[in-house]
Amino acid sequence: MKIAGMRIYFYHTQDIQMQLSRFNKGEFPGHLLYGATRLKEHGIDVIWHRFIPTTKRLKIMLLTAWRVLRLRHQIDAVYATHYRGIEILVFLRALGFFHKPIVIWHHQPIVKSTSWWREALGKTFYRGIDEMFFFSQKLIDDSVKVGKADPKKFHLGHWGADLDFYDRLLAHSVERVGFVSSGKEMRDMPTLIKAFNHTGAPLNIYLNHANGNINYRKMFEQLHIKPNINVCFTNNMGMGVPEIAAKVNEHQYVVICCQETKYTVGLTTVVEALALGMPILCSRNPQFPVDVDREGCGISIPYYNKTLTVCYDREKPNVYYRLGLCYMFMQDWKHAFLQYEKSQEAYKVYKNDENTQSRLAQIERMAEACWAKFAASLPKDTINLEKIRANLKTKQLPIKISIYADSTSTDDNIIIPSKQNLPISPINLDKLFMNKLEVKDEK
Repeated sequence: MKIAGMRIYFYHTQDIQMQLSRFNKGEFPGHLLYGATRLKEHGIDVIWHRFIPTTKRLKIMLLTAWRVLRLRHQIDAVYATHYRGIEILVFLRALGFFHKPIVIWHHQPIVKSTSWWREALGKTFYRGIDEMFFFSQKLIDDSVKVGKADPKKFHLGHWGADLDFYDRLLAHSVERVGFVSSGKEMRDMPTLIKAFNHTGAPLNIYLNHANGNINYRKMFEQLHIKPNINVCFTNNMGMGVPEIAAKVNEHQYVVICCQETKYTVGLTTVVEALALGMPILCSRNPQFPVDVDREGCGISIPYYNKTLTVCYDREKPNVYYRLGLCYMFMQDWKHAFLQYEKSQEAYKVYKNDENTQSRLAQIERMAEACWAKFAASLPKDTINLEKIRANLKTKQLPIKISIYADSTSTDDNIIIPSKQNLPISPINLDKLFMNKLEVKDEK
């Protein structure tokens, strides 16, 4: 459908001129321009906002409002990737002083304010927005509950990757090795570092030295980082989205470790991983429009420290099972074995159920496989494996783990060689997912 003679003002919080220049050369993914590059195909002309290189929000709002108001007789609508920076225009629209429709992407659910005056101000603000695109139905549902804006304005935007851009990357043959973490927003780096310090699996991290009020450089200076982890500050290396995407393509698995939020943090990385055909290991975000577990393209990890505290007893077998799956994914065979053992014990309460019996059999096989892997990682002169296994399960005797290059073991102490002597084999995700249980959530 073509709309002849229509012209819109396209506002972006990022450097549009750089992105558009690289996009026209085939060097930048078009989905990060939110469809604006395709509007010409529908007969819609675009006036591109000129990027304002400052972090001062008031300056951005004033300058953007001035630019748009000067062009108000030349445009038919404003299309924005975010409301941040166009707040003055939105309020002018709400109060009847700006007469062009405003269409935005809303990245978070609309929330209820803690004070009455902020709530009233928010309702006025949303009256100035004509249409809103959300990244997931969950964001829409959460926004409807608040009652601050008219749900008729809400639309689900099916936001996906620019496949032409990623197909050009995939055309170059590369050897994919190890794990990679990219993205900068609300990343939980202490948890990510702790996990990979523990497993020894190779991990490359690409991110800016700071994002918002989070200074990742200072954060990393306070963390103990083992040699299997490499941190690259992309802004120091002159790396943009295309260069980072090329680096991501050199790895086997994508890791997205985020802090718990109420919006789709990490979605850009998920979309990129799907476009590159890479398995995903990510924090579980119910706001995502894609369920990586259900679609078979990855494993999501809930915030289990909270789950085990607040979940019902009938839910704990599945929680332990998924914890085991996470440890198995990271090749931490000892803790995977222990979680599968806990899952078996928790499931035995429901052992008379036919479905539970088949699950127990499957978990038992997975526990045995993890134990075999862990036992194989011990020094060849390790004796009394059965006593070690019993100690692990009952925790009646403490197990001390020491790291020495050449050591012997005693009955109650496991001596593990240094990481340099333990080769890290790649994870076969095809086999992993074949073994994965289909556990339906309790209604």
